[in-house]
Amino acid sequence: MLNLHLHPICVHFPIVGTTGSFFVPIIALLIPSIAATLFHVVTLVTMILPALVILGGISGYIGSKLRFKTATAKYPKQKIYLTIIYFIISCIQSYMTIAHSVNAENAWIMIILGIIGSIFAAKLGKMGSYLFAGRFSPYTAG
Repeated sequence: MLNLHLHPICVHFPIVGTTGSFFVPIIALLIPSIAATLFHVVTLVTMILPALVILGGISGYIGSKLRFKTATAKYPKQKIYLTIIYFIISCIQSYMTIAHSVNAENAWIMIILGIIGSIFAAKLGKMGSYLFAGRFSPYTAG
């Protein structure tokens, strides 16, 4: 499973979704002629985002258990807590989409939630790169 790098592959899906959840509404607000289509794209992405975050979290937990023989060490435990917060943010985005759809009136709420989710995703990725290759390896240098 580690040879296939399941977790690093799985986490790209929620990262792209989260980034798209704030970047695409910005484009929609700037280019009103294609806004309706772009808002539909954001609606689709945010509806499946919690499932993608769960996929990344579960694959990370499995990878941690295989690599470190535990998921309760300091950094894996911190990643679990950050993932839970990231999941909650994605659920809020999904609920907002299901309840109200994404449109020009609520686009800024989605943008703000997307930025917050992206910050958590970036923090998780940075911590993961240290765990994946070691804190001072060439993989994380620079």
